[in-house]
Formats: sequence, C-alpha cells, structure tokens
Amino acid sequence: MKTIFKYMLNPGYQVLELPGDEIVILSVGVQHGQIVLWAMIDTESPKHEIGVQVVGTGWKLSGLEDWHFIGTVQVDNLVWHIFTGEKG
Repeated sequence: MKTIFKYMLNPGYQVLELPGDEIVILSVGVQHGQIVLWAMIDTESPKHEIGVQVVGTGWKLSGLEDWHFIGTVQVDNLVWHIFTGEKG
C-alpha cells in the first residue's frame, strides 16, 4: 500500500532502508528541531537502500557530483543541504 513515511536525518552520510520499487522523495524539512525527510513508499514491497548526505553550508562537497539535491533546511542558526545518491 502506498504510504507517506518520515525519516529522521542527521548531519553526514547515512543509509535509509525504504520499502518500494518506486520510492518518491517528497520533501525535507524540520520538525521539533530535527531534520526530516518525507517519502512516498509502498509498504508491501521489499526494502531498498538509498544513501543520504546532509552537509552544512561551507562543507566540502567532494564525491557528491552525481547525487540528487533534495532541499535545504535551517535548524536554529545552521543551514543544511540534503542530497541522495550512492556513496562511491
């Protein structure tokens, strides 16, 4: 069944396991001071891993050239930029 789930993110690299063959990342934002990613997934499908990189303004972006930019969020005085892709 298609459902929207949220996933908590932290600065740096992480791997999310999301069910579904057609994962649709809807947006990123901040909820209660925490960076959150919302995705539409199919709860009845096998899980797939996606890489997520959360980088701060001014950080070096080495290795992110082929990644997909999802969005930018601000938590207090810090600004974070979220990308998805595969760590190479």
